[in-house]
Amino acid sequence: MILTSLLAYTIIFCPQYNYAEFQQTVRNCGFDYVEAAYKDNIDEWATSDGFHHNMEYVTAKGIEFIVHAAPADERVPFFMYFNPTVPHGPSVEEALRNYSCTDTPKGANQVHISEVNNIPRMTADYNGDCAAYRQSIFNRAAPSTNSKDLGSIWVDDSIGALITTLQMIGELDNTFFLFQQDHGQEGKSSLFEPGVRISQFIHFPQGNFATSRFDGVVSTIDVGPTILDYAGISSSVPAYYSMDGRSWKNAAQSGSNWGEEEVCIFGEMDQDRSVICGCDKYMRIYDIDSTISGTVADGKDTRYGIEFAQELLFDLCGGDSTYETSPAPNPEQRNEIYSRQSRAQELEGLMSCHIANTNPNQSPNYSTCTVSPAPPTPPTPAPPPRPTPSCVDNSSNIITKRGTQKDCSWVARTGRCDRWGWTCPNSCNECQ
Repeated sequence: MILTSLLAYTIIFCPQYNYAEFQQTVRNCGFDYVEAAYKDNIDEWATSDGFHHNMEYVTAKGIEFIVHAAPADERVPFFMYFNPTVPHGPSVEEALRNYSCTDTPKGANQVHISEVNNIPRMTADYNGDCAAYRQSIFNRAAPSTNSKDLGSIWVDDSIGALITTLQMIGELDNTFFLFQQDHGQEGKSSLFEPGVRISQFIHFPQGNFATSRFDGVVSTIDVGPTILDYAGISSSVPAYYSMDGRSWKNAAQSGSNWGEEEVCIFGEMDQDRSVICGCDKYMRIYDIDSTISGTVADGKDTRYGIEFAQELLFDLCGGDSTYETSPAPNPEQRNEIYSRQSRAQELEGLMSCHIANTNPNQSPNYSTCTVSPAPPTPPTPAPPPRPTPSCVDNSSNIITKRGTQKDCSWVARTGRCDRWGWTCPNSCNECQ
């Protein structure tokens, strides 16, 4: 069996960038093959060195790894971690217009065009002409030049190239192919569902899935155990690396759910916390007046119509047993903290247990937290009236992870309206 190691995108801070040294740093973490590797989000550090987004190069190196790992005369199992840089900022349009297929993390024009001009479903479909292929992305996205639209097409072509390669070598049906997002888009950096609920698609004909859709509550921490389970690597072997997640292989094959209380998912962003058990989601806000919390920002954003408060309880199934998805009404608009105090106390107790068990200042506690009633708490005060929608940019809230102050023009220019649109509504064209 072949499992779908290429590292295409990671975050490692280096005082001085040297591509060869960076590759070795990542190899030292356990990877055998490191190519098309970006040491950080693409910002000024990248563009000043002569490169930008380059999905042709990332894809070409992915194909190179697959072909070398699975030659026809000696198939060997492999694992590849393939991480596109788009549609993440900065501007995808700038990358497509102002840079070429040979501008890579190695530097400007440090690779030969032959490395990137024969990618199936990409440059190969345009006789090896990188510029013509990139123009096709604009043609297909027209009239939009939005990074989300351009980037989505670029990624789609890239994944198509990988799938085509696996088909060409006869290994697609023998490959566990998992595609997922790193986070939601509209609610990025917040604990609301548009930020924490992601798409995850699996292609594996030999998986014996009971149905084409599995509605059990799963998390990204379950990916590792699941892949190892399908690879036949038992958790009972001495060298097995223990993980917090668990395999959903048996559940997906049987078509059974894990049960409402059997699996709960904990979330943390900034100092805000959440827990989801079945259809119920409890959230606790650390500082409702915070100016840096993405959860607070989205909770107070009048576009979303959330009944925001220090504590929140949502029924993600809308009174049914199936998760609500678009175009159904947003299940996180109605805060049930007042009408379902008993359930809120149960989940608050579960969260408190989890926080205590994972306290970094205490010895590790691997005991299992269970749902049990928490001590009664005073009623949560009603949320204050929402402010009148504003269309005025406020750059004072924009502080990057590195502590630097930015303005709304930088937000719009670098394609970060998904994160900062709430405080830059005018620059991001999000005025009501």
